[in-house]
Amino acid sequence: MFFQVSEHGPIQGQAIHYNVFNKGVSEYAAKRFMNEVKRVYGVVEQYLVKNPSGLYLVGDHYSTADVAFYSWIRYASYLDIDLSVWPKLAKWAETFGAIEEVKEGSQEPPRKQ
Repeated sequence: MFFQVSEHGPIQGQAIHYNVFNKGVSEYAAKRFMNEVKRVYGVVEQYLVKNPSGLYLVGDHYSTADVAFYSWIRYASYLDIDLSVWPKLAKWAETFGAIEEVKEGSQEPPRKQ
């Protein structure tokens, strides 16, 4: 969980900032944060490889770590990142994202008129 809040969230947030919302402002920052996101995805892949089920980041059940990571990983497509590079991560994201409660919780609330 510490890795997610101290590394993954801030890094992917900056990658989206420099590659989507402020594209072209800093090529160095855009490349740096994209490389870091990919490195983080590789670390998550290794955690999933070490888990016998390959379905959970920690132990034998979903936890707040899964929720925290999924909340950012589901936006990998914003960065044109193909999760199939990390097969366990791709399977985890697909499986976790298919849970009805996760689908419901992932919906954007209606905007006030």
